[in-house]
Amino acid sequence: MTEHTVKANEFLRLTLRRFVHHPEGGGRGRMTTELTERFETFADEGDWLTARRTGIGSTDAPALLGLSSYKGPLGVYHDKRQTLAPDLSEREWLFWGRALERPIGERYRTETGRRVAFPTAPYHLVRMEGHPELVASCDAMLADDARSGPGVLEIKNVGFYVGLDWEEEAPLQFQVQLQHQLMVTGCRWGGL
Repeated sequence: MTEHTVKANEFLRLTLRRFVHHPEGGGRGRMTTELTERFETFADEGDWLTARRTGIGSTDAPALLGLSSYKGPLGVYHDKRQTLAPDLSEREWLFWGRALERPIGERYRTETGRRVAFPTAPYHLVRMEGHPELVASCDAMLADDARSGPGVLEIKNVGFYVGLDWEEEAPLQFQVQLQHQLMVTGCRWGGL
């Protein structure tokens, strides 16, 4: 393990130990539960996918709202119930999306100056406090001295034509995905 990896792992551990706040007037909150208690890791992709089917994830949220260009509400239903054979054509772009998460996150770090911590377990899930049916697998966590508490980084590796939709701001489906992750983790800010 490199020194950089050790520092990133320590930052992620400390980030996940931060407390979720519930407002009690004046914008202040009381500490109620640790995010680490809701952080699950899995030995392999199969176990992770099985766990994801037990809840509504951040990629499901835009689909359920009819905002996803990849699937709709019925597609989410079939994914959860496993009533259709998986579309294996998706495997290639999913592979490259995962493979390029770290370099894209490193570039985000360079461009923004924010600290980026990647999960040490490739297959992980966070469940929302009080609503374990809402889940998220965050690409990375963020820290910024100008922000209060940690943030969530949602990393996207999109093709040329989808990239054209990013000229002014991220497409709504990706904004909804990040908002879902913020809700599940209790973080107050994030980046795309």
